[in-house]
Amino acid sequence: MACRQLASGNGSPTGFAQLFEAIYCTYFVHFATEGRYGLEMFREAERELGECYTRAKAEGRFDTVPGGMAAIQKVLLLRDEQFRTVPSHFLDAAQERFLRYVRSDGDDSPIVSEPDCENSPSL
Repeated sequence: MACRQLASGNGSPTGFAQLFEAIYCTYFVHFATEGRYGLEMFREAERELGECYTRAKAEGRFDTVPGGMAAIQKVLLLRDEQFRTVPSHFLDAAQERFLRYVRSDGDDSPIVSEPDCENSPSL
């Protein structure tokens, strides 16, 4: 629902926060289960949300540019798949990691900046 509202130009701060949480929690699960492969979709979704936030500060409304939702929707589809296939302890650990991130300064992205072939640390 938050995704649909944002795409229609009727997004809210609450919906924006829900998408932010969904993207980072999905990333944390992916990183724990898949490692540092396939992270560009998370960077793109994060970038789009960042641009959305910048527009919201300037224009007073949460929306996205045409085509900007593709990266966010791709991550949300992966999140749906994770809910169906990943053991719940990974989901719980991702939620805890997200909360730690939010409680910290939260200025730096938790998404690793450069992909490499290392295995990921556990959550």
